[in-house]
Amino acid sequence: HGVSLQHAAAYCTHQPCVNCSKLLISAGVARIVYDEAYPDPVASQLLAEAGVALVHYRALEGARG
Repeated sequence: HGVSLQHAAAYCTHQPCVNCSKLLISAGVARIVYDEAYPDPVASQLLAEAGVALVHYRALEGARG
């Protein structure tokens, strides 16, 4: 039912919280790219244990309106 997200990348505005991390892991996402940090050691640990890459991408200065 729906489109498979196995091995997909998710692009998010903020680093995922614990609940979002659990959902992304369950969906099979392999990489999460986010802009704004929302540090949560539990979420980071869950993602690391699941083998999900967490990438902090900073937008270019002035790119936002």
